[in-house]
Amino acid sequence: MSYYYKYIKYKNKYLVLKNYDMIGGILSYQKEYDKIITIYKDEKDKKKFSENAEENIIKAKRKVIDYLSSIINQINIEKNKIRKALLKKDFLNLRILMDNKFMKDINCQYAYIDTPKKYGCDLLELIYNILSCETAEEIKLRNAILTGIASCSLEKSSIPHIMTDIDDTIYPYPGTLGINLAGSDFSWKKKELYPGIKKFYEEFNNNIKNIYKDYGIIIYNTILSATPTALKSHKLEDNNLKEVLGANFSFLSGEDSKKKAISNISIKKEEGKRTIEPDAENVGNKKFEKFLKYKTLFPEYKLLFIGDNGQGDLIAGERMLITDEKCMVFIHNIINKDFNFKFDEKTINTYITKPINTCRLFFFKNYYELSQIFLSLSLLDKDSVDRIKDSVKSTLVKDEYDVNIVNKNYYCCEDDNCKLGCIKK
Repeated sequence: MSYYYKYIKYKNKYLVLKNYDMIGGILSYQKEYDKIITIYKDEKDKKKFSENAEENIIKAKRKVIDYLSSIINQINIEKNKIRKALLKKDFLNLRILMDNKFMKDINCQYAYIDTPKKYGCDLLELIYNILSCETAEEIKLRNAILTGIASCSLEKSSIPHIMTDIDDTIYPYPGTLGINLAGSDFSWKKKELYPGIKKFYEEFNNNIKNIYKDYGIIIYNTILSATPTALKSHKLEDNNLKEVLGANFSFLSGEDSKKKAISNISIKKEEGKRTIEPDAENVGNKKFEKFLKYKTLFPEYKLLFIGDNGQGDLIAGERMLITDEKCMVFIHNIINKDFNFKFDEKTINTYITKPINTCRLFFFKNYYELSQIFLSLSLLDKDSVDRIKDSVKSTLVKDEYDVNIVNKNYYCCEDDNCKLGCIKK
């Protein structure tokens, strides 16, 4: 190749990279995000100690929404297909940063008895709590921005994205004396990560990163919890969650009001026993409501909901499958205080054979079994599943729990026949 053609080749490569950065390149979404942080903080901090502090928050949110609208307009008027595709990719990454970092970067605090609707600290709260009440103006503004997001989403995309519950899903949190406000699983030690879960998320996220490495898309996970919004700040600093999901994850909370969350707690009678726990239907409905909102913010995602059959997740999950044909649901079959699985095979079969649930609703007893299910769905590869299995085995050997429970939940092979999730001792 002559020096002239080499010169032309590298000159063109330089111009492409230069234009790429100008029109929405590798770093531009970060620049736009930094601008949004500045816009929000500058407006919010005006007259900081005055009676108008809450009004400043409303104005700050409105300015952020206006800025997002201007970005949407810029994408929609772009005629060049390549540039438009790059802008859409960057707009997705911008939304991701606003989903999983914004609340921390603006130092948002949630410690209220009644979290004000106008106090929005992440992308969902910004858009769905734009003003202080459901006025016609607010609804019009929200619909306009949601329509804009839909028009600027990546076309024909279906990026697998995990949305997970916390208690009895990431770690068990059974109550005592019949008070089960968070969970009721006894398959592992209280508030200790389930064996293999950290490796499961590491392998899943690395797999998705490898698949989409040429797209430059940020990979992260989302929590969908019944935790009241007022306690959200506390959960964001939970070391267990950080260990599994990394420093940046998004968090969809339950009721905005502590009082409302308390009012949903009821006394339940089952087999002659009384327990105090949140009403499963209310929990399920609230999670489904947040799921629907989240879908509108990220049309690009194929949502994979991981929950448990303790408090409302199965109710929410079945509703998700009805409304979203891309969605899949994975339910942890917990072990009750009597050391039996909550659902036997016959009960599980009544759920998975429903036409709407077929091949999209799955039950698992541990994270090795879940990894095997993900393998069958091409969400993990065989090597990843083997590494998750090794992680589970090393945890069990190092820190064995109640022998009967561990045998039932992990060492459940019959001779040489191992069912899904079972490991030879």
